[in-house]
Amino acid sequence: MEESLWHDAIRSVFAMIDRMVYSLISIFYNTIVDLANVQILKTSEVAELTGRIYALIGVFMIFKVSFSLITYLVDPDKIMDKSQGTGTLIKNIVITFVLIISVPFAFDLLYEAQSAILSDQIIPKFIFGNAIESSNADVSGGGYTITMHGCENIVNVDNMGDYIGLAIYKPFFVPEQDLDSTKGLPSNMSSWYCTAGCAEDYDCQPSNRPSVKNLMSKSDLYNAPKKNVDKYKYDMDYTFLISTAVGVVVALLFLSFCFDIAVRLLKLLFLEIIAPIPIMSYIDPNSAKNGTFSKWLKEVSGTWVSLFTRLASVFLAVFVIQKISSNGNLYFSNGYNYDGKLEWLKVLIIIGALIFAKQLPKMMEDVLGFKLGGNMTLNPFKKLESEALGGKQISTGIKGTGMAVATGVAGAAGGATANLINNYKKFKENPSENPMKFKDTITSMGSGLLYGGYHGIRTGYGAGKGGKYNVIGEGLKATQKASEDRNLNEALIKQGASKAPFAKGRFMIKDKFTDIIGYQGKTGTTDELKGQLKQMAAQKQLIQSKFTNAQESISRYNANASNLFKESINKFNQFEHKYKTDANGNMLLNGDGSVQWEDNLQSYNDFMKIHGGDAMFSSMSRADEEKFELEYNSMLKASQDYRKSYDDLLVLNKAESKLTGDKEKFDAAKKGAKS
Repeated sequence: MEESLWHDAIRSVFAMIDRMVYSLISIFYNTIVDLANVQILKTSEVAELTGRIYALIGVFMIFKVSFSLITYLVDPDKIMDKSQGTGTLIKNIVITFVLIISVPFAFDLLYEAQSAILSDQIIPKFIFGNAIESSNADVSGGGYTITMHGCENIVNVDNMGDYIGLAIYKPFFVPEQDLDSTKGLPSNMSSWYCTAGCAEDYDCQPSNRPSVKNLMSKSDLYNAPKKNVDKYKYDMDYTFLISTAVGVVVALLFLSFCFDIAVRLLKLLFLEIIAPIPIMSYIDPNSAKNGTFSKWLKEVSGTWVSLFTRLASVFLAVFVIQKISSNGNLYFSNGYNYDGKLEWLKVLIIIGALIFAKQLPKMMEDVLGFKLGGNMTLNPFKKLESEALGGKQISTGIKGTGMAVATGVAGAAGGATANLINNYKKFKENPSENPMKFKDTITSMGSGLLYGGYHGIRTGYGAGKGGKYNVIGEGLKATQKASEDRNLNEALIKQGASKAPFAKGRFMIKDKFTDIIGYQGKTGTTDELKGQLKQMAAQKQLIQSKFTNAQESISRYNANASNLFKESINKFNQFEHKYKTDANGNMLLNGDGSVQWEDNLQSYNDFMKIHGGDAMFSSMSRADEEKFELEYNSMLKASQDYRKSYDDLLVLNKAESKLTGDKEKFDAAKKGAKS
């Protein structure tokens, strides 16, 4: 794969996921070992419980033996019977006493053998052969050796969990074989790989031990070479998708094992406690062959062996994956010529190996003829749902939560991406009005991230509880709802109904709060937008009334004015309501929507300064002058009211039209957001 920023991003994401997944593999395996070494009750406590059971069952068995002796007296021929005679009875009684003494020690030996098999890693050593060796060299408490691909030094791994993780991961993360097309790893990264994430100078310190988690913590390793002008292939051949899928399957298998081993622990304890019942029943010749004792013995054997069959199945799958992935070769029958790509066959074989690991315990049950501790399932939650008390409710909650997390991540990514694309389209349509500023773009993507994550969690949880696990489909639904929220936010901010950030959330909280408390604003409503429109309608009605009053006043003053006033006003043209026009005769408006009036309204004093010397005014009596001033001021006030109310109506009509359009958009967006 050729190095690029896009490929760097993909490899970084999968490296982060692999670190988490393979850390879980280590944790789950070590948990299996821990559970296998747990003893819930002390030996003395078990002996006390079994002693009481022996006392109770012993009384019953005395009656049983006595009844058998009476049967022999009634039917003497049975005394010599080979299967039910006195010889068989005496032999079974002796064996019963031996079992009473030896079974507690036998259980102790089983626990010790189990601990030894796990601590000495008998099963992986048997399967891997010389590929795994326990070593005390430079490792506190011992370790397990592994050699990374193409390296000469041996790495000591602290615990088997980390070793299994590295063993599985190693085939999917190897140095590129085509050296001519690579730049070559720096020496410190080469050391980091060969020591499995332990050191950059081959000197491992106790605080930093080999593991997949440490190995994939360096982007300088898995993305090398970084930011090169010349094009090179990556120095590390990283099969990231398959590595993640295989890791997830193994992690789920080990998690399922954890449930199995916890149940197995209790089953073995229960079988040890009730041991007196099948042991005492052994006195009965029929029970010795096909009765209680025989069934109990099979159950003990199958339960004890179940742990090792499951581990063996996983190690076999790991062994196969290592073999087909590390050497790069597959062997075909003689004479068969395969000319296709080996990678596809390898992927199919890897999938087959994991399916085989799941089916092997059931296969062994069928071959050996006795159960090995229950069905093995890849899905631990299915086991919890089908076998645990209250497991269905617990499993449903876990699956819903898991689906919520997965869909939340998908929705967050989708919401951020959708906002980025939306901003880019707006920028392309009108770069001057919608510049793609870095801060605004990051804020928008962050908003999409949060809204998409929120809707993803909601839809994902419901889908998971309902048994639907379509992460992509639910993620797309969350992305669509996040986009609707974005449009709603923009509409609310644009019309001033709310503020950024999270305009929708703020508006909904405010609107819901006023609804809950029944608060009615100045407009008598608890709905913000409806309130604004209602308030505007009332304001418009008031202005319309002022405008009408002004018109009526002008008409009334004109009708009742003195001849002197009419003559003078007509002569000087003071109160004609003329507006400015363009070349086409259209009314000119100001930026706020008001009319550009001809400036011919003057106060009485200004009027008299201009026209006081005119003949018709110079001859007025004092009484006529006072009357003229009163009529002039009344008409001036009415004309000013006329102009102002006319302007207010124009502006208000424009605002009402805009708000109505915004409300229609808001209602549509709100309806879409709720659906």
